[in-house]
Amino acid sequence: MIDLFEVSLPSGESEEDLQLLRYALTHNLKVSLRPIQGFGHYLDRGEVSSAQAGELQRKMVQAGADLERQLDALADYAKICLRPSRLEELDLSWVLQSVVKQQLARFHIGQKCVSLAETIPPVVADRGILELVFSELISNALLFTPAHQLPCVKVTSRRQGDRVETSIQDCGLGIPSGCLELLGKPFQRFHSEAHLVPGVGLGLTRALRGLAALQGRLHCSSETGQGSLLLVSLRAA
Repeated sequence: MIDLFEVSLPSGESEEDLQLLRYALTHNLKVSLRPIQGFGHYLDRGEVSSAQAGELQRKMVQAGADLERQLDALADYAKICLRPSRLEELDLSWVLQSVVKQQLARFHIGQKCVSLAETIPPVVADRGILELVFSELISNALLFTPAHQLPCVKVTSRRQGDRVETSIQDCGLGIPSGCLELLGKPFQRFHSEAHLVPGVGLGLTRALRGLAALQGRLHCSSETGQGSLLLVSLRAA
């Protein structure tokens, strides 16, 4: 029997959302602005060589790109917060097939990297939010894989009473011991390799915010170097 940890989902209350956005504006975005201001100050003084000026300009461009990613992530989070849920009976199999196809194309990998169950029960959910949730979870499963191996993700689903439980199992880096409690918290990145992966640590937070809007639940089991198992629970149709 696998020991599953229940991931705490956002409450969906506006005050919680405002606190997250306030923290991002007063801390994260300011941190990203400082190198741009600092490098620009050195260039403005004209006390650097041509080689140093080129390096400072390169760093400013990189810092600007980091800032743009943070702004885009915050805008996407705000969209989820403001979007009303339109619950309807959905073919979860079709949604998962669509998400997997998109992710395989995104990472330029073959179909054999993701195994998708043939039989998947329908659910009650919002199509847009559901696609976002599974896009984020499957994307993370593919992203955080050791450099020397191909991703390996298995997706299965079954009905349990009035719920549909969908599992996403990977053979990736896993989540470090003691970090499960922080899963889904904003701006958290758990791996030393995370700096090599584009992102600001808001993708999973956004997905969990969406899952909460669907009255869903998420459980997780993980071990460093052995991969992770995520169990998504949704209302059955």
